[in-house]
Amino acid sequence: MHHGGVARNYADLSPYDFELLVRDLLQAELGLRLETFPPGRDGGVDVRLHRDGSEQLIVQCKHTPGKRFSEIKGQLEREAKKVSGRFTATYMLVTTGSLTRANKIEITKIFKGVNLKEPEIWGVDDIENLLRRHPSVEQKNFKLWITSTATLQMLLHSAIYQRSSGLIDHALNQAHKYVHTEAFPISLEMLEGHHVCVISGEPGIGKTTLAEMLILHHIAEGWQAYVASEDVSDIDKVWRPNEKQIFFYDDFLGQNSLTDKLNKNEDGRLAQIIQRMKRDPSKRFVLTTREYILRQAAQVYEPLRRISAVNDDRFILKLDHYTPGQRALILYNHIYFSKLSLVARQSVIEGQLYRKLVNHRNYSPRLIELITATYEDSSSPGQTFAEYAHSGLEDPEHLWNIIFEYQLSESERNLLLVLATFPTDVLQDDLQEALAGYESVRCVRNTTSREVLSALKRLQGTFVTTMQRKIVADDELGESLATLVRFSNPSFNDYICRSLVLNPRELTPIIEGCQFFEQLETIWQWHLGLFAKSYHAHKIEEQINLTSERVIPILSPRGLAAALHRTMSRNSCQIPGTQIVNLTVRRKRFYAASRDASILKMHSDSNFSLLTNQEIEQIIERLERRVQADPETFPIDTYATRSILSLLMRSGARVAQLVRLRDQAYEVITSDMSTPDEYDEAWRLLTLEGFPLFAELEEKKNALRDEFLAFVKDWDRVKSEEAASGSECENAIEEVASAGHTLGIPYEIRTPLLDEVREQFDDEHDRHFEEYYQGSSSQNSSLRDVLNEASDKRSVDEIFETLRWGESSTDG
Repeated sequence: MHHGGVARNYADLSPYDFELLVRDLLQAELGLRLETFPPGRDGGVDVRLHRDGSEQLIVQCKHTPGKRFSEIKGQLEREAKKVSGRFTATYMLVTTGSLTRANKIEITKIFKGVNLKEPEIWGVDDIENLLRRHPSVEQKNFKLWITSTATLQMLLHSAIYQRSSGLIDHALNQAHKYVHTEAFPISLEMLEGHHVCVISGEPGIGKTTLAEMLILHHIAEGWQAYVASEDVSDIDKVWRPNEKQIFFYDDFLGQNSLTDKLNKNEDGRLAQIIQRMKRDPSKRFVLTTREYILRQAAQVYEPLRRISAVNDDRFILKLDHYTPGQRALILYNHIYFSKLSLVARQSVIEGQLYRKLVNHRNYSPRLIELITATYEDSSSPGQTFAEYAHSGLEDPEHLWNIIFEYQLSESERNLLLVLATFPTDVLQDDLQEALAGYESVRCVRNTTSREVLSALKRLQGTFVTTMQRKIVADDELGESLATLVRFSNPSFNDYICRSLVLNPRELTPIIEGCQFFEQLETIWQWHLGLFAKSYHAHKIEEQINLTSERVIPILSPRGLAAALHRTMSRNSCQIPGTQIVNLTVRRKRFYAASRDASILKMHSDSNFSLLTNQEIEQIIERLERRVQADPETFPIDTYATRSILSLLMRSGARVAQLVRLRDQAYEVITSDMSTPDEYDEAWRLLTLEGFPLFAELEEKKNALRDEFLAFVKDWDRVKSEEAASGSECENAIEEVASAGHTLGIPYEIRTPLLDEVREQFDDEHDRHFEEYYQGSSSQNSSLRDVLNEASDKRSVDEIFETLRWGESSTDG
């Protein structure tokens, strides 16, 4: 695992982590089982060997990374006085400090009151030597090897880093606070056995952190990492046959709702890609989603349901709880590695207040992270850190309110409020334009470009993440560098939505200030109550008497309709694929038909109170122009057309007019079909629910099926000749299979040429990876064994006691 003789980064270990490392090294070296031992502050024992009724080895651990003997000598002298004459067993001292042989001789003199010999004194060089002899120990101590200098150099100076820098930086920043649970080896086993792992759980429980640790593990093992963002087709763009690639799709079903999350037919493409991953040993796929959205997806998305990817325990890891010990370690790590003062740290020890925090009903890793990150700026008069943490857990809504109202400037608050209306990563220029629109409506001074940049720097980390990407904003101007902005804490979206329930009048200036159509679509999601509550905010429930798990800001339908029409022809603010670093991204192209369909869907969801009859007639006129246009110069979007027709029928538009438009649209699409998607869409239009049946419907169905079967033969021949990999064959087969399922003839679809070519690619692929699997299986098995190995836990009280003395002393 570790390469070369470069020192490891011990500073990312807590004192407790270091004790476990020493215990594991001794067990490996001696071939005997040792235990951590909680004796209290003055015991002088961190690890011991107890055999035949007596203690045979006593180990004292001093975690002093990077310090020389002269810097820790005073600490050792104090320790020697405490233990003098207390032990007859062999005494051992292990430190992460740097020791020379002369230093060790002097230490034996300092510890003359116990049986301490020079060979039983280990400094950092001795630990390094033992880790080289026992690599399985380093594998077990995840934080040590993942942040070792050698691993970091490999990560930061490779093409992998250039491609996935944002992911690696964030993951490494989280690694030292990460607490290993059984979820890690279980998810590793899923990836090794099935190549796909869906991590589901409630907001803030640590899904993304677990996923990032899995990605880091694979990167350190030589895998290429890629992050999909808004569209699963991102993965297709960077797929490389026979290369070890791991893909990450965070919140793949959306952070708050299923509505419109998966783009047109993306559920089918996602199903295809999952099938490809399962067949390809050179690929891994990690996805995360909120648990309640996963349940919805199993009911809504038929292609996902067919492959059982969203309800199969072999693929799904439900992250639903932590043991009390794990919760305690997560809290401890966040405090230990924070910038909190010694007084703040000690406040959680008094009266064992950490127990109240660890056992709190609203405990979540995300809230703990937020609390430790914001306390020093909270300006809470007379409130200790322990009190601040408890009040934050007791009422997370109030915590967000304190941070939002008292720790941020007005321009920062406005910027975050506007950012919450964007559905995806947003260009800094677009964010500034939308901010200016909101500020103009509110009649406040517009924030300048320099002030926006300064605000983003201050908000970086706790609130937002920024990244540089190459973008083509204009084909004539070519590529340019742009800054993209996103929330780093999804809980803020929930907070904004809930705060608007209590302040509904705030919605009006937000809507009037919107500069992009997609902002208004996001606000409509808020209004529908599709942003689920992350936790119970009791004060809000009391004020608005909520009886459900949804919060619904109220808005003016006519005000929203005016804003929708105002932004109808504006460019899209969406930038798909922004996490794939080595791809140049473009602003997403918008389609008027899709926006018409979106407006009509809002009209339907509002019980038909959004649009006037005149506005509905305008949508019908636009639809007529599209259907009757020359398809070569103005191709029809059948997916959007079908949605518009269906929604117009429900809106009470003239039936005869809609039937005529449907028949015309069917003639247009069936006049020239060249993809399985188009046959799929033609069939759905032919059987459109709520419309009078086509004349000679059965004849049209049979004709479409016959034409499709003939098309499949040609598709099979052409795609088998073009295919450059087994995965391309798989994709082509899945496309016609999906359309065949829609047309009701799944068992009549035959692709013999593609099947044969895929088999040839798969055979070649299997031979190529046989050696890889033989070489890695024993190592992976060993990793699982050591990660699953039972470990003696020091008591929670003993772990938190190490916070009492700060960094200078870490007595066990």
